Order: sequence, then C-alpha cells, then structure tokens
Amino acid sequence: MTSIRAKTGLILGLLMASATFAANLPDLGAAERDAAQQGKDVYILFTGPSWCYYCQQLEDKVLSQPGVKDAIGKDFVIFESIYDRLSHKPEDQPAIEAHLKLAAQFHVSGYPTLVLATADGKEYFRQTGFPGQTPDAYLKMLTDAKQTRTTRDSMLALADRAAAEENLAEKTKLLEEAYAEIGEGATDPMLVPALWKLAEIGKKGGVDAEIVLKYRAIAALVEVRQVDPWSNPDRAIEVTSVLLDEVKQTDPKSRDLLLGKRSIAYYVKQQYALCLADLKAQKEVDPKPDEVQAEIDQIQKQANQPAH
Repeated sequence: MTSIRAKTGLILGLLMASATFAANLPDLGAAERDAAQQGKDVYILFTGPSWCYYCQQLEDKVLSQPGVKDAIGKDFVIFESIYDRLSHKPEDQPAIEAHLKLAAQFHVSGYPTLVLATADGKEYFRQTGFPGQTPDAYLKMLTDAKQTRTTRDSMLALADRAAAEENLAEKTKLLEEAYAEIGEGATDPMLVPALWKLAEIGKKGGVDAEIVLKYRAIAALVEVRQVDPWSNPDRAIEVTSVLLDEVKQTDPKSRDLLLGKRSIAYYVKQQYALCLADLKAQKEVDPKPDEVQAEIDQIQKQANQPAH
C-alpha cells in the first residue's frame, strides 16, 4: 500500500469550489484528517484542465454534470491537484512545484490520474486517463472500488482472527467465512494479498490440505490475470510455474488458464518445445480441445517440428 501523507504545507493545486470537494482544505494531509473525522475515504485527482484534453473531457462529461460531485462527496473527501504546466507566472511556480512533488510521490504517469485511498493514507484504487465513462458508470466504478476495499478489509480482519485461533475447527471456520465474503468468483486484483494471506494461514495452521489448495487456486486465478506474458514473459513463466505447482491436477479450470498463459510466454521467448508441451497438457483440461490442437498444429509448423 502507498502512504499518501502530504509533507508540504503548500496548497497543492486549485481546489474545486464546491464544499463537497473540500474547497477550504490547505493540503492533502488536511483532506485525510477530514476524511477520518467524517468516516470517509479520500478521492485524489491529478489533473491539468488548461492543457490536458482528457482532463477536460472528465470535467465536462462527468465532474461538472448535475449531482456528480455531491454523489462522490457522500463517500469521499475529494482533493484535486491541478498541474498548470503552461503557466510561467512567478506566483504559480510554488503550486506547480508542489504538484510535481506530490505527483512523483504517487508515481503519476499520465493525466488525469485518480487515486482512491483510505483516510489513513493507503491507496487501494487507481485510474489513469479517462476512458469516456458516463457519470453513472464513473460513480459505479467508485462505488465498486470502495466495496471491494471494504470486502478486502473484512477478509483481512477475519484472517487476523484465524491466525490467532488455536482451535483447528474454529480456524477453518474463520477462513471459510473470509472466503464467503467474495465467493468463488473473485477477480479483483485488490483482493490478491488477502487471498494469499488466508491460504498461507491455512497452510501454516494445519488446515486440511485440499481446502488450502482450493484457497490457493482461487488466489492463483485472480493473480494470474494480471500477468502479461507478451510484455513480460519471464515474469509470467515464473508466476505461472509456481501456481501450476500449487493447483496440480485438482483444479482443471485453474490449470487450463495457467498453462495457456505460460505457453504464450514460452512462445514469445521462442521456446517452442516448452510451449508445445504446455499446450498438449492444456488440451487435456481445456473445454475446447480442438482449438488448442489448432494452436499446436500452427506452432509445430512454425517450429519445423514433426507432428505426433
């Protein structure tokens, strides 16, 4: 988690005029304190409306629409840091320098960048750019992100109770309650640390091996979706290899996904023999084996290997 404590007393950008957008807050630290007092999270927006097209689109299509700011303000104290990079006025330079310092702290790579964080300074969601959401879609994104954060925190609290519980039956019950928070269909990467923590507690605590394997398989399914075998094949091979060893043969769905992703990584690295081996193993568990066989045939031709 990234700490968002603001160390500067400078005004970090021009704050929106609405009271919902914490117009009178002098810095991000004040926004966090206000959020803590109100039981809210913090909405941090890095933007440059004087020069950034997508920042202008976000403002015009979403933030300036009736009721949007009020809706966001129900759950968040909102802090906006504006980057006026076209200004050469001496009086604007302190704000520009303060913005750049804060943007570097958050590793901002593009504009606009939205960061959601808890009142104690822990980032849990980020969106860079503006993909053209409607106001309703934008608000739903915020609501879903906060709900996932709430679910994660509940899971971690149950994990801590399970870790401290000495009775095996009660420990297992607590772990099951934690997984029941999300069910079998967890897909949000925000939940990955909690999922692995639960599985590790079960493993160390002597919980039935098959149950722990199921927990690790759920974590694997969530995490592996975040690995890009095309741009980072070495990391994809490393992660999927570890996870394949965990899921073994007991979870065909997980094995199918992992083998498919690792085979792509081997293909990118032109390690065709290993790629074909994974595809043949994948064919045994994939619900569409004919499609996998077509991939095998294509790669065999490309690698000039005889078909078997």
